Amino acid sequence: MDYERQIVLDTLEGSSLIILARGLGVHRCMLSLLKLHCEPSGLVLVLNTYPTEEYYFIEMLQRDYVTMVPRSVTGEFLAKDRQALYLKGGVLFISSQILVMDILRKCCPTDKISGIMVYHADKITEQTIEAFILRLYRERNKTGFIHGLSDCSDSFVGELYQVDHVMKCLFARHLHLWPRFHATVKDILDRVKPDVREIHVRLSVHMEQIQFSLVDLIKLTLEQLEKKVPSISSFDKTQLTVESCLLLNFAQSIRLQLDSVWTQVGQKAKSLIEDLTTLRRLLFSLLQHDCVTFWSLLKQIKSEVDSTTIHQSCRHEWLFMEPADTLISAARDRVYGGEPHFSKDTVTLSELELENNPKWSVLADIISVASGEQHPESAPILVVVDDTQTANYLEYYLEGEGRERLLDLYHDMVNTINQTDEHINRRFYNSRKHYVPPEKRPKLSHPVKTLEQCFSKSAATEDNDSPSSPGISTPCVKLVTQHNLLYPHQAAQLLEQTRPHTVVLYHPDLSWVRQLECYQAIHPDIQLTVHFMMYKDSIEEQRFLSSLRREKEAFECLVKQKSLMVIPEDREGKDPSCTYLSRDPSGPIPEMFTHLCGGRKDETERRIIVDVREFKSILPALIHKRGINIEPVTLEVGDYILSPDMCVERKAVADLIQSLNSGRLYNQCTAMCRYYSKPILLIEAKEGEYLCLDKNIQGTSQDIAGKLVLLTLHFPKLRIAWCENPLMAAELIDKLKKQKPEPSTETALGMGCDLDLFTGDKYLGGAGVEDFLLKLPGVKFRNYRSILREIESLSHLASLSQHKIISIIGEEDGTALWTFLHKDARFVSVEGKGQSTLSLHTDVRN
Repeated sequence: MDYERQIVLDTLEGSSLIILARGLGVHRCMLSLLKLHCEPSGLVLVLNTYPTEEYYFIEMLQRDYVTMVPRSVTGEFLAKDRQALYLKGGVLFISSQILVMDILRKCCPTDKISGIMVYHADKITEQTIEAFILRLYRERNKTGFIHGLSDCSDSFVGELYQVDHVMKCLFARHLHLWPRFHATVKDILDRVKPDVREIHVRLSVHMEQIQFSLVDLIKLTLEQLEKKVPSISSFDKTQLTVESCLLLNFAQSIRLQLDSVWTQVGQKAKSLIEDLTTLRRLLFSLLQHDCVTFWSLLKQIKSEVDSTTIHQSCRHEWLFMEPADTLISAARDRVYGGEPHFSKDTVTLSELELENNPKWSVLADIISVASGEQHPESAPILVVVDDTQTANYLEYYLEGEGRERLLDLYHDMVNTINQTDEHINRRFYNSRKHYVPPEKRPKLSHPVKTLEQCFSKSAATEDNDSPSSPGISTPCVKLVTQHNLLYPHQAAQLLEQTRPHTVVLYHPDLSWVRQLECYQAIHPDIQLTVHFMMYKDSIEEQRFLSSLRREKEAFECLVKQKSLMVIPEDREGKDPSCTYLSRDPSGPIPEMFTHLCGGRKDETERRIIVDVREFKSILPALIHKRGINIEPVTLEVGDYILSPDMCVERKAVADLIQSLNSGRLYNQCTAMCRYYSKPILLIEAKEGEYLCLDKNIQGTSQDIAGKLVLLTLHFPKLRIAWCENPLMAAELIDKLKKQKPEPSTETALGMGCDLDLFTGDKYLGGAGVEDFLLKLPGVKFRNYRSILREIESLSHLASLSQHKIISIIGEEDGTALWTFLHKDARFVSVEGKGQSTLSLHTDVRN
């Protein structure tokens, strides 16, 4: 399309960030850019893609017969194989962890890279490994381009000037915005519009009562939460609205705001946040699932409350509020049909109400009408639903087995209840009468196909060979779940492969609306009919309208920021004086003041050895930015080797608690104290996280602080450092590294291999020998190395005199060790009466 070609032309201006509206085809723009660089003359790297997306791009480029098909570089390739791929050129999809190690090891020729493209650029921040890679690339290559693409406009307006921070990480000078209301996009999509038929379905009386009750409960819970966090300044109370609660990431956004002060939040407020998540789940289940599933979910929550103890009494307190009575009553009536039936001791199948959702019959009418319209035989009727559970039930309903499926779900619920409640068992005993299990029912034809059956050859053969059945008998109904289409290209790929003429949006989704508009614009010869189903005056409608409004406001905010944005001349990093590329933590010194400051102090390059597993965190990037070179290797002992005698083991708070409970930290500290004279345990908190190990705050049953005390007592050499964030950790490592000799890579790699180490003629010990020595009387961590320096072997230790051993480790410890070595050991075991006694004399000197 025209706007996609314009996007490709815009990238020729220089490094840029491209933001499209959701559903406008960011994958097609990426594909067009990749076609330009599938040549051996240059090397283009693609970051931040998922394996499914990589497979799609490679498959589409193969169909276009490009000169050089892209390759996906994974951990299966050896270093020499990856180096050969770099030299061949073309387009390479590569993971960030592999690329950053290849750049630091100089296996990747950065000077030969023509450019880097970053997919899902909304996920790039200064704290990501992708930003570290781009900075390394720009330090060593001043001519290549960097492009970032994204279709998530909301992510760029969450913080103050968030889009500017992303452009800074991408070294991008140009920002290109393509919203739906862009003149070019609007002109293209409005030329050929699909026939959209909006169908507003009214909720049933019981569903309206449940919805109003849930909304009231959410309001009351939000009011209580606002009272529980009145003194937290960092908490944005404007988000405590019903509209914000409908967002998918509501609980995450609330938790992120409270993360830095989580210790100040009481248990009551934490329970209220969990209650909001539960109420949202009930609200979405009401509009998406059947009455039995909703009632079963509600009863499960009630059973949790009945089984709670006094210490857990604050959970689900909304069940004791007045709207909860209406909620429970209406949900029960949808299943049993009213209070008179439920008050009986038994319930029969004929007395069960099992209310259908209003959308089901409307969907059946739509498919019945669409089946009679004249369309090509190969064109299916596409029904797009939100989740797999809804798709499975609709498949039964459209085949005429809707009530039977509800009975299956009902009896599954009754069987679950019967296992825990004998009174309920007697009450629902007669509900099993006249019930026919699914395996004993007559088999019907299956005109409805799921997404997995949609592209199979066997399904197509069955569709062509099976006779038509009465009612909804067309074999061209395809059920598609949005949860199975997680990536932007999957929906467009499905539309291209099925070529539907009729699409039913069972659940409203903004991305699918845009995808159908683009599909109609690409295929003007197909007259597409879209049935847009939505519950009238419901949360579903409000949620869809809110998503439209949020995207529009996000792009308006981005347009305003772009007009006011001041971009420095060295933003692309091609100027050697670029401040963002400075590795001096004290900041760059202007050239005009160097004569006053005495110029820069020439320091030798500093280097530390970092374990390759540490590149999942941002700390190596921050250390590198402070002027310290990094050498990534696979270490057995420690995470950071600062000098020949200094080792650092980094632990996040969550990892520290897990390591203490599992005993892994004890083994790691044992290894560090064995091989290094200055072992350090670095405890690092996340950015904005409160650093505290109290068991009540962290919610663990173990005494973490007590275990840390035992750790320091057992390892006197171990030093523990606490850092509130990665920046402080990088500064601490920078200070520890000053004036220290450089570590040896060969020696660091040999640590932990359980081999005896020698320096000249002096024996320095091995893992097995040290473990044996430390178990002998008188040998402690403070003196075992003194013994190793004086002996040549264990037999040599046994041959030393008492005076010599006392001179090495002291009188008390030396006497205890000499007495143990020269005392005969007698092991006497009496196995039973009348049996002989076994006496064993051993001499450790032999």
